[in-house]
Amino acid sequence: MEFLTLVYIIYIIFVNSGVSQRQSVVSTDCGPVLGINSTSFVFKGIPYAVPPLRDLRWTPPQALSKTGGTCWTGTFNASTFGNTCIQRNEYNQSEIIGSEDCLYLNVWTPTLNTSANLPVMVWIHGGSLQLSNGNRPTFSPTAKLANSTNVVYVSMNYRLHAFGFMALDILTARSAQKPLEIMDSWISNLHFNGCNGTSKTLAGTLIW
Repeated sequence: MEFLTLVYIIYIIFVNSGVSQRQSVVSTDCGPVLGINSTSFVFKGIPYAVPPLRDLRWTPPQALSKTGGTCWTGTFNASTFGNTCIQRNEYNQSEIIGSEDCLYLNVWTPTLNTSANLPVMVWIHGGSLQLSNGNRPTFSPTAKLANSTNVVYVSMNYRLHAFGFMALDILTARSAQKPLEIMDSWISNLHFNGCNGTSKTLAGTLIW
């Protein structure tokens, strides 16, 4: 949910306006992204920042950059969801699941037509800042939902527990001190194929 999400999302505005509705490949500043053409167009597990590992663990997300060598090579296969962020297994509290390499987003859109000008809904998953992810079944957007409502849906993973919310001044990774303000700024810069980044709705669970 970090601020640099918006930097990467802006990459996605550079989509080939002539793309066929039969295709599910879009162009980004980091390279082509291959999605799934099902009930709607689905792009899963797109990295929106450099994996926050080692020296980057306690820092704000770093934007992906071709010149910096942090983008993917070839066409990114966005057919599977990215890693969930580290957390306890809610069904077995003694088990730790997930990965620190977890800053991924997902997009469901009914069209790749750049003139569609569709509204956008960004889904922030709940879990008391301790568990869950942006693709949990029954709690996240779906291709059917995007198609039936004619809305572009976006969800993402964000760092949980101490990795994202440790309240120490010396740490800078506090990913969501003010999540609503950060996400509003991010949504305003969202321009995926066919969507209107100024027509936005922020949604999530009632209990964080």
